[in-house]
Order: sequence, then C-alpha cells, then structure tokens
Amino acid sequence: MSKFNLEEAIKEEKREEGASEEDIENMDAKVRDIVEVVKTIDVDKTNEYMVLTQEGLFFIKIIQIKRPGNATPTFKFEFSSEEHYFPEECVKGAFEYQPRKIIALINGSRNIRFINRSNYKEDASLKFENLSKDNDYKCLKPFPTYNYETFPYVLIKDSKSLNVINVRTMQSRVIIKSNPFGWDVLRTHLMDFQRKPDDESTVTLFNVELVSKKVNETSRAVENISTIKKFTINLENLDSCFN
Repeated sequence: MSKFNLEEAIKEEKREEGASEEDIENMDAKVRDIVEVVKTIDVDKTNEYMVLTQEGLFFIKIIQIKRPGNATPTFKFEFSSEEHYFPEECVKGAFEYQPRKIIALINGSRNIRFINRSNYKEDASLKFENLSKDNDYKCLKPFPTYNYETFPYVLIKDSKSLNVINVRTMQSRVIIKSNPFGWDVLRTHLMDFQRKPDDESTVTLFNVELVSKKVNETSRAVENISTIKKFTINLENLDSCFN
C-alpha cells in the first residue's frame, strides 16, 4: 500500500462520513510524510498497524469490506483517536517487543524510547541512551528468530554503527562500527536479513552503506558510493555478548 493511496483513502472516507475540511486536513497531517508502516502483534486480530511519520506515531486498523458477488473488496481505515505518540517528532523505527509495549527510535534524540499502550503513555522509566551516542537513526529490526522469552534481540541502525539490544534486560552492544577516520566516513543506510533453511544457528546481514570519499587529494569535493557489506552473525553467540 503506497503512502499516496493511504492518504487519499483516509480523506475520501472522512468526506463520506461528513467530516469538515478542517477535520480532514488535521487527519491528513497525521499521515503526511510516512516513514514506515509496521504490523503490530495484534492479539485481538483486528489487522492493526503502527504508522511511523515525521509527526509522530499512531495506529490504524485496516478493515476489509466485502462486496456482492465477485466484486473487488474495499477497505476502511480506523484511527485510534486516543493514541498519538511523539507528536512533532520523526519516528524512524518501532517494534512491538511485547503485546502493547513498543520500542521506538526518534531522530534527534539520543535516548531509545518506549511506549506502554496500556496507559497510553511513553514509559520514561525504560528509556536509555543509545550506546553509539548517535541520534541519526536509520531503522530498527527484530532478528528473524525474535522471541521475547528465548531470543529477545533487536538490531538498531544509526549513522555510526549497528547495535544489538536485549529488550528483556535493556542492555545494548555495538556489533559493527562505521569507519570514523579521515574522509572515508560510512553513513549506514539500509539493512536486511537472510537465513538459510538448513541453518538455524546463523543469519546473514546485508548492510548498505553510503561511503563519502575525496575525489582527489587536492580537492574538497567528494563523491558518494553505495556499498553492500555482508556479515554472518552466529545467533548462538549473541547471549554470550551480554553476559
């Protein structure tokens, strides 16, 4: 589902419900500049998603409406009016590590932030400083084998490093650093995982970085080169990193 379609569908639905143009504009502001849409654990099976934007984080439910015969179904969007977290802040990553408990990355904040949806508030008691002391976040992903009880690890990417966080103990470790020296500064950008069906002990991490290099020794001009780096992470060794 594209950002454009989501915005336009919400506007059209509100018009059909008789909402004023002012109300539609206020709702449109919530979904403008979407960073990412992330599925929640959704224990109630309501097809719920987190919407991460440059104006905070909120939740929507996508409801399928069946039409007569073989007609293509339509969709309705329901917003949680009680939940709009981190207003006016850019949310670059979020993950529901336990039902109704969320870890979030806010650009410009060195602290890793948390939400407790049970009381509709940010949980300030859990926040802690990003280990790399960077506040330019790129993304947050759980490991493919994530399980809160047995494998509670998520990976955070910022412009300086890749960090692993244990969301049970709220400890973190830097596992990959960018090159901090000279002109060859690596600005980490994207990442993804790959697993082999016959190998449950390792995961391959593909890390896309933008490398800025001087054009020549006598010039201040630089060129940007995208590089893909591949790392193999032994999942069985992650526990030992936190002991």
